[in-house]
Amino acid sequence: MNLVINGRLITRDTEGKGYYEHGAVAYEGSKIVEVGEESALRRKYPDAHCIDARGGVIMPALINAHTHIYSALARGLSIVGNNPTNFYEVLDGTWWAIDRKLMVEKLLENVDVMLETDFFAYRKEHPEMFHKVVYTGMIDEYFDYCYGHLEYRTVRFETERVEESNFQGNAVVNYTERAVPYTRVIEHKHFAPEEEQEHPKDYSIISREYSTEWKPGIEPYYPVNDEKNGALYQKYQELAKKEETVIFGGRLGQYKYYDMDKVIRAALDAVELEGRGF
Repeated sequence: MNLVINGRLITRDTEGKGYYEHGAVAYEGSKIVEVGEESALRRKYPDAHCIDARGGVIMPALINAHTHIYSALARGLSIVGNNPTNFYEVLDGTWWAIDRKLMVEKLLENVDVMLETDFFAYRKEHPEMFHKVVYTGMIDEYFDYCYGHLEYRTVRFETERVEESNFQGNAVVNYTERAVPYTRVIEHKHFAPEEEQEHPKDYSIISREYSTEWKPGIEPYYPVNDEKNGALYQKYQELAKKEETVIFGGRLGQYKYYDMDKVIRAALDAVELEGRGF
């Protein structure tokens, strides 16, 4: 048994007591056994291993399901001449200003983009074009599944038009409740709020995202991090090391779940290694 102690406990208990100034959480393995006053749980579980929350907030079963390094970085940025006095001015003068600088069209200037193109077929027809490849597709597909298929996780989207100008007030809202079948709802207009200001609409387009079982032929999104797939990936990784003109990257190319901060770090490391001639 483990006890998380020395913290202010906030729960989602709408029927009982939701806040404990001196609260604690008892858990065993991955299961929360009990929450309540620290003194009561200490008496009930005298042999428990205690984990000190150091006066912080304890929020059991509240999962931060999604975050972006962009959000963390933007909190520490300021723009000369922009002195916001309210949250809207923070958004308009800092966050949305950064968005405008990072628009996809600008990132892809002078870059040829080919859609609906089979990479493997195109490379076979035009081998002279591929002196160096950054490959972010499925690593097992690259090697024609010679050791068998890796397993992946995927998602599906259900998109609809709702007759409301503002459905949820935010671009992305995550859902972690077991009873909710989807993991998040995306309201697309909030990704470009300046466009909505210039051309307001009395409706909105939303997409619900559902976790879905992956099968070959379905677009993969995430690796399956277990012992079986890890061992199989190691075999493909040994083959990848011999591909001197290919850099394998991303969640599929390196068969690894990446948050945004980690994938940026991995990309920078790859650039550094490439610069050294490795």
